[in-house]
Amino acid sequence: MNFAFRSVAKYTAELENHKTQKAFNNSVFIKRFIFEFTDFQLYLFYIGLYQLDIKLLRTNLIALFMVDEFRRVACEVILPYLMQNTGKEIIKRAKTILHADGKQQDNTKLSVEEEIIREEIEELDKDEMELFDDYLEMIMTFGYITLFAAAFPLGATVTSIFIYIETKSDTYKMEKLSRRPFSRKQHNIGVWELTLDLFTFSAVFTNIILACFASDQIDAILPFMAGLKEDSLTSVLTVFSIEHFLIIFVVVVRYCFEDAPRWV
Repeated sequence: MNFAFRSVAKYTAELENHKTQKAFNNSVFIKRFIFEFTDFQLYLFYIGLYQLDIKLLRTNLIALFMVDEFRRVACEVILPYLMQNTGKEIIKRAKTILHADGKQQDNTKLSVEEEIIREEIEELDKDEMELFDDYLEMIMTFGYITLFAAAFPLGATVTSIFIYIETKSDTYKMEKLSRRPFSRKQHNIGVWELTLDLFTFSAVFTNIILACFASDQIDAILPFMAGLKEDSLTSVLTVFSIEHFLIIFVVVVRYCFEDAPRWV
């Protein structure tokens, strides 16, 4: 469904007739982000925030991490590798049959120019690398480990291991399987940074609910919460107090430690 919706998002963005490539990319991103967020994470919100079943949520997260990582490596590296090498093998056999049938074979050594042209043609025959999908996958993974950190604290560690594996597979994909992408100078990562901020602040709300209502994690820090969970009004006020404290803390930290020094 996500693969099919990719074409729909691009087609509808082209109908909008954007003035710049940046506006077009942002439009495609908004469409695809909403679709993939609904497809991948909405049911996790249902389990964790509506059913308040943190054990079931943890089971789904673990399964999701494992299956999604193997799916990425298989679809992005193993499958293209097999298809590309199978195609080369077929071409090689076809050439062997032609030569065996008495066709003339030019054994002249290729010149430097001809070798360069041959390498360029081979490069153009490769599939174009889809950087947008790689960005989107990393953003969605960041959402998993932040929005539901209370349910699966080891998610960040597991993800770090998987990201290391994926960097190796992506390096191999860029070098051997895909067409080299064009490099472009950028001051920042654009709309992706806003999405990271959205997940960061949303994680405050989701983890408070998971820690306070879906489990007894908050009882060790705030023991009085154990007896107040039945009182809806008191629980809501307590949650809002914790949420405001954390939001203010994040804003203060960001003000004190900026991404780039002011002198830059």
